[in-house]
Amino acid sequence: MTRKYRVNEDYFKKWSPDMSYILGFWFADGCIYKNYFRLDQHKDDKELLEKISIAMGTDNPINISENMGRLSICSKTMVDDIKTLGGAERKSLLCKVPLIPSQYLRDFVRGNFDGDGSIWYNKTDGCYESEFCSGSKEFIDGLFVLLKKAIPNLHGRTSVTTNNGGYNNSTMYTMKFGKNDTIRLKEFMYSRSCGLFLERKRNLFLKTGKIKIARGCMIPYEEAEKYARLLNIRSREKWFHYCRNSNKPIGIPVNPRDVYKNKGWISWSKWLGKLENSV
Repeated sequence: MTRKYRVNEDYFKKWSPDMSYILGFWFADGCIYKNYFRLDQHKDDKELLEKISIAMGTDNPINISENMGRLSICSKTMVDDIKTLGGAERKSLLCKVPLIPSQYLRDFVRGNFDGDGSIWYNKTDGCYESEFCSGSKEFIDGLFVLLKKAIPNLHGRTSVTTNNGGYNNSTMYTMKFGKNDTIRLKEFMYSRSCGLFLERKRNLFLKTGKIKIARGCMIPYEEAEKYARLLNIRSREKWFHYCRNSNKPIGIPVNPRDVYKNKGWISWSKWLGKLENSV
């Protein structure tokens, strides 16, 4: 059967930064119906849908209806792959966080935030705050656990809001972050050169500033080591390159051997999660 529009039907078979972002975005603003899957976004953000369509190698048109832009793709193969990764029809209330390779977690989180996340300026406290939301408690709880493992010193809190009345009966689960946690979230999602992102949300994150801590005040060794291992860096040289060329989180030292001497430090091998011996 000849396809009307081209598309890379194997797109969701292999993890990559853009694939992880699009999957995270789908878990926020996507759905499945039979052999179709679609992504929705406000018409003012149509440009993001255009970037996503290019990344997936499709020339499917983006349809505008009232205030909504929509990218719909017919592909049983892609729908089956999304289901294998944890997607489902009527996923809003039932979805769970998929098993995401650690090196692509930041892309999945950024995609999900661009779909169902919010960042705003709190005039009362004079700072930016942020939140994720979902109709699935299991998804929010699961994502919260992953973020707390991946981002040193992240706190935040989860809550539930029920809207009773008419046809709008709904329960919304949220994961909220205050000033410093929003900055930590920014550093996690944008600390490396990233591919896909929603520009208006990133621009707000760039205004959040930096966490002010006393000179020499670093997080405990165990938490810092967990962060370092998630980066999948394989040598000291690449570690120093990362520290020079990224927005390294506050509280993670450039020279961990010096900072954590007699405070948990064993070796570069253990710090980076390598098997080979190092000093």
